[in-house]
Amino acid sequence: MPLEQLLPTLLLVAWLAPLASFVVSALAGSVLARGKGSVEANAARTIGHVATGAIGVSLIASVLALGGWVSAHPVGEGHGEAAAPLVGEWFGVLDVGSLHVGAGYYIDALTVVMAVVVTLIATCVHVYSLGYLADETASEGADAVTDHEAITADGQPLRRAGRLHRFYQHLSLFCFAMLGVVLAGNAVMTFAFWELVGASSYLLIGFYYERPKAGAAATKAMLFNRVGDVGMLVALAAIWGLAGTFDYDKLFAAAPTWFTSHYGLATLIGAGLFCGCIGKSAQVPLQAWLPDAMAGPTPVSALVHSATMVAAGVFLVGRIYPLLTVEVLVGIATVGAITLLVGATLATVSHDLKRVLAYSTVSQLGYMMLALGLGGWTAGLFHLVTHAGFKALLFLGAGSVIHAVGTNDLRAMGGLRRTMPFTAGLMLVGLLALVGAGLPVLGLGLSGFFSKDAIFEQAIAFSRANPSYGWLFWAPLIGAVLTALYITRMWLLAFVGRPRTEAAEHAHESPESMLVPMLVVATMAIGAGWAVPGSGVSVPALLETSAPATTHQSRSGSIWRALSLPGTCEAHEPNVRSAAALAALGATLAGATIALVMHRGGRKCETPAGEPLRQLDEHWLPGLSRGADSLTRGLGAFVAGPVDRGLVDGGFRGAAGLLTLVGVALRRAQTGSLRQYVFFLALGVVLVGVASLGAAYRWIAG
Repeated sequence: MPLEQLLPTLLLVAWLAPLASFVVSALAGSVLARGKGSVEANAARTIGHVATGAIGVSLIASVLALGGWVSAHPVGEGHGEAAAPLVGEWFGVLDVGSLHVGAGYYIDALTVVMAVVVTLIATCVHVYSLGYLADETASEGADAVTDHEAITADGQPLRRAGRLHRFYQHLSLFCFAMLGVVLAGNAVMTFAFWELVGASSYLLIGFYYERPKAGAAATKAMLFNRVGDVGMLVALAAIWGLAGTFDYDKLFAAAPTWFTSHYGLATLIGAGLFCGCIGKSAQVPLQAWLPDAMAGPTPVSALVHSATMVAAGVFLVGRIYPLLTVEVLVGIATVGAITLLVGATLATVSHDLKRVLAYSTVSQLGYMMLALGLGGWTAGLFHLVTHAGFKALLFLGAGSVIHAVGTNDLRAMGGLRRTMPFTAGLMLVGLLALVGAGLPVLGLGLSGFFSKDAIFEQAIAFSRANPSYGWLFWAPLIGAVLTALYITRMWLLAFVGRPRTEAAEHAHESPESMLVPMLVVATMAIGAGWAVPGSGVSVPALLETSAPATTHQSRSGSIWRALSLPGTCEAHEPNVRSAAALAALGATLAGATIALVMHRGGRKCETPAGEPLRQLDEHWLPGLSRGADSLTRGLGAFVAGPVDRGLVDGGFRGAAGLLTLVGVALRRAQTGSLRQYVFFLALGVVLVGVASLGAAYRWIAG
């Protein structure tokens, strides 16, 4: 089979397998629960195995597609040659006038790499969940699940039947939606699956919907994402008006013409599309939903907050990169720099294990946006891949700890390395990958070492080309110090010292069904930045084969002409690389040293600003969200009340009343008497005649 047919077929199988699993598990769950109210334990586990097998099929198909792409587009040492994408359509969906929308595909190196990352992490999460959610197979009665965070009206913990089958239904739907975003060949398909990702994440985050925090977190995530999506809708309307098509290949071909003739509108389109990415990737000011989303099951956090939902915004920026003007890109970099500092700062003071990792995700997404905005297309997406590995590992490790001690509170842990040595060691691997541990002199390190250095290289090149924007280099440097500080602090509080509670003292290692997926993602966290021995194939070299042409050379803005975006060549100069490596290493060592000194000093890694920042995180920021919510509700009530019902409806009612009065007055003149009608007709003729004679007389007289 020709490659042009093989790759779309393989990726179609990868995409539809989770959908088939969703349909089968939904139907089976409905049939098996009929008349019982719950699904038996064996049936629930079978549904979980079916879903796991389906996503395993997706992984195999994605890996085969990656292999096919690499075989057709060999990558040597350094960067591969540019490769044309495969563009086509599986089937049509909508034809209205000149508008045609279909299930199309746009396959390049970014597509196949992202498909492998998503399906690999999803497969690990599916397997992990079989052990983590083992109690969700319980039926009603004596064996029912007891949820101590959901209190009934009589003050007792909620007892309910398990719903493992429903969890896997939602997980399959989410994977189908995420792969739809990755494979989409047009902007309408992207937006449709973008919204489905949001809807399915609502179901996953709110899995424990009886808990008030879980329900509120799911709603908050949905609403925050909808705010950003308004900008996307505006951008899509502008795209249709400007180009008359939504197909990516046609839009990318037309982009250079836009930059010449419609630069302002092109800037508006890019800014609108990025608004959607702000919501989905939890960038400032729409970042508050992500830490609250930790109310969902930990496997959901590992999937949603490592390689899928939050990564969708970064992926979309990478996909639409040829449509983005220099001004929009620098705006993206600015938002990313602020986000990485906010996330890292709040992570240093949180006592909630999952919340630390959530703010870490916010910060790392900021790094990715910063790199993309500074012209580092490959660097930003490379960090997306490495982050998927080490952050999934950290979240799965956090789930292992919570499964053992029954709490997220770091203050209730301590000394777990003695009772949970495998989890402690694997989370240490995730820690080292996150901080970018490595030896610059030898060029050896974990995955984060390579991707973070690439980001620093781009930041240095940009700051040299734009000295007035030097803070865009200092922001990631300070962020690197804070990253090493918060993640070292987290690990020390959880695994070092004496157990601070009885639960920590009697903790136990997790079962193999949870440890094996952690080992798999640990391998990814270690080696995702390495090149395949003897081939020169690596993630950055592979991505470079599909990098937009605009990334290879510097370009300037048209609105802010002083802005200059350096190309990748400037970022890869030897002096820039050495400066980036030393800066990253120094920042990492500084942050880790501060955490170690504070811990040895008996302060349990508490910073002087810890309490005020916790108040900011736990009270002030939620208060701002509630204030914005109240303001929005008040504005909506005002628009719906005085404006809509009073002014608009009152105006229409007034106009209708006036017309009614005029109609009544005119109706009185309609007597039905023919003699009266003839009289008024004759009178009208006489009046018109008199007026005409008067006008003629005035014209003759002069």
